Amino acid sequence: AISEDPALTGQTATPPSAFTQGLTEEQLQMFEEGNQDMMQHYESTLDKVRTAEKSLVEISELQSLLVNNLEIQSEHIEQLVTNSLSTADNIGGGNKQLEK
Repeated sequence: AISEDPALTGQTATPPSAFTQGLTEEQLQMFEEGNQDMMQHYESTLDKVRTAEKSLVEISELQSLLVNNLEIQSEHIEQLVTNSLSTADNIGGGNKQLEK
């Protein structure tokens, strides 16, 4: 899991002593700086991924809200059409009554 990976949690693993034995202090310092640079890069990338994930969740929530609102509007429009047809019938009936 991401949370268990030392590279992503900000923890640096200590290199094995067999590997570091033949290296000078300068080389060790270079490796450490390289590790820090990689950590900053991966942390920045992880932050961007988290931001993108948050944006996608927000977009999904807004899309659901939009769908719900469109369904409600569609029901209201259907009711308005029904009401207008009923009103037209009533007016037609009223006009016939007036003619009599």
